[in-house]
Amino acid sequence: MWDRLINEEDNAWFNELLREKLQEHFKKQWSAVIKQEPLIFIDFADSKAPYYQQVVDYEQLNDVLKNRLMDYNSMAKRSMELVLFMAAAQHICRIVRVLKTPLGNSLLVGVGGSGRKSLASLATFVAE
Repeated sequence: MWDRLINEEDNAWFNELLREKLQEHFKKQWSAVIKQEPLIFIDFADSKAPYYQQVVDYEQLNDVLKNRLMDYNSMAKRSMELVLFMAAAQHICRIVRVLKTPLGNSLLVGVGGSGRKSLASLATFVAE
């Protein structure tokens, strides 16, 4: 979920800041508000609700992405055989969010064969 945080130290710092601000401004503990981690918000799971919703069932997210992958494969010249594990699903959700942002752009970094192009292609299809 943290698009610009690049290492565990930055993530830990940001998570601690969130916890402090939640306590300071809302007088709530993190564990009382956040029931499940990692936090993933999507707007493509339900076409009737085009606003961001928190993913509470990771199996449902996986099913939605598998269905979109099947739709993509039925229309594409070259089909993709992807294993959609949790980290891949999180990356797809991030890429979709960036693509739907006006003038949104992103630089996908990784070693060759890590799935940058495949995940970007699927995310583009999901984002319509």
